[in-house]
Amino acid sequence: MAVESGARGSKTLTGDLRGRPLAVLLAGACERGTSGTFTFRHGPLRAALTMHVGRIAVVRTSESIAYLGGILYELGFIDITTLNATLHEVARDRRLHGEILMASGAIKRSQLDDALIEQTFRKVHHLFALPEEATWSFREDVDELAGARDEDRPPVETWLAIWRGLREQAPAPYVRRMLAKIDGRIQLKGMNAVACFGLTEPELALCARLQVQPSTLANIITTSPLVSERTELLVYLLALARCVERVEAAPVGPMELGVAGVRDRALRVDSEDPHTVLGLRPGASREAARAAYFRLARLWHADKIPEALHQVRSECEHVFFKLSEAHQILTDVSARQRAEAIVGAANKAAANDSTTPPAMRATLRDADAALLRNDLATASRIAQSLTSAGADGPGARAMVAWCAIGASTNAEGPALEKALAVLDKILTGDPDCTRALFYRGQLQKRFGRIELAVRDFRRVIRLDPRHIEAEREVRIHEMRRRAGAEAVVTEARMPQIATDKPALPPSGATREDSPPLPTSPEESSVRSGLRRLLARVARRG
Repeated sequence: MAVESGARGSKTLTGDLRGRPLAVLLAGACERGTSGTFTFRHGPLRAALTMHVGRIAVVRTSESIAYLGGILYELGFIDITTLNATLHEVARDRRLHGEILMASGAIKRSQLDDALIEQTFRKVHHLFALPEEATWSFREDVDELAGARDEDRPPVETWLAIWRGLREQAPAPYVRRMLAKIDGRIQLKGMNAVACFGLTEPELALCARLQVQPSTLANIITTSPLVSERTELLVYLLALARCVERVEAAPVGPMELGVAGVRDRALRVDSEDPHTVLGLRPGASREAARAAYFRLARLWHADKIPEALHQVRSECEHVFFKLSEAHQILTDVSARQRAEAIVGAANKAAANDSTTPPAMRATLRDADAALLRNDLATASRIAQSLTSAGADGPGARAMVAWCAIGASTNAEGPALEKALAVLDKILTGDPDCTRALFYRGQLQKRFGRIELAVRDFRRVIRLDPRHIEAEREVRIHEMRRRAGAEAVVTEARMPQIATDKPALPPSGATREDSPPLPTSPEESSVRSGLRRLLARVARRG
């Protein structure tokens, strides 16, 4: 705790602008009505900013920013002759420029106040350009800039300074990080909440629309009359000032969709990227993905499907599987990075540009990310460019064949047979190409050749034990096989109650076709016990 000489103990806070950006610092001080001094440091730069009851009082920087005389001239309060003449007096007499201009009658007090406020705004704007590595400290209730020089300087409304500092800079990383946390639809609480920002007419119009029509961030940016960057900054400002609230939209499940809707959802979900499957916008946080998954999983889980929808139970299970898959991708760091890497892949893989530095060219990982987003065109273009350049050999050719049939989702028999032949040829030259093996396994499964498909999937796992998709295919196959075996054993172990009539074989089968019951000692003992119990019940009757 720092203690100022001759004053009571003051609380000191420290940090950097990555952990707490300038806009957040100023907004917090404004909301609490705090007084004290912020100090900023980055390399040789030093700056100090004092707050008085939540308003910005004084800003000083180690660099000369925004001379008062120049601002008065820009505002049209003095001409160039007056500016030059009074600057000579400043240098000669060591007096404040504003005092000299006031004494000479060149400006009025109101004009000087306007120029001082503009000077403070420009200095705050300069602080918004500090990098995230800059450090800050805050001493509460301590004015380190107190002095007669700034006694008459008018304070500045903090939210006006924040918005001006934000809008005149490109969206900083912390802006994008905060926007990524906005999930679902948001709504403005009221127009009175934005009166202190100094918004323009188009900005006010956007706020008015957001008050009556809750929207997702993606929809706000798409329909905004402002450029996308200004729209993002305005939404960030509204969120920072707590002027917007989240409007919960009830997730849609099988009950709301009905039979026809469930079937349509099961068809569309195969062509959606993970964000769309969970109803999220691109770039949504892992926390948002996890929350969206649990909301939807409660509706689509097999145990929650009502009897009225029994005819579309398999479709519901398919949608639930896709929800789980999307959740796994978006909450797993490595899988998410692969999925989002495609954002810049299209520009990096500008087909066959040999002038592109090797480090900037797309790879098969970028193509995989495109497939995760269901962007077959980009994935195919990347794979073809790698094939033409002679890179990634069999893997790139397998990717081209896979994309040519739409990742097997919408291709017919002849096209699938052709792709299968291409993959066979690739594996003839390189039997250990895991990509070709996995794609071939998928096609074999599509043709109903389950054993051949599982054989390919098992070989993929032997070659690459970390191949999640192949491991999942094998695990699902084993689960289905065990479930089938248990069903057969359960049916075989059903006790047969003796009656006067012989048991009839299933429809279309003879007694000779019926499989014999197991005759293990344990099963014989169970049957004997049942017979004795039935005989005892019959005697009592």
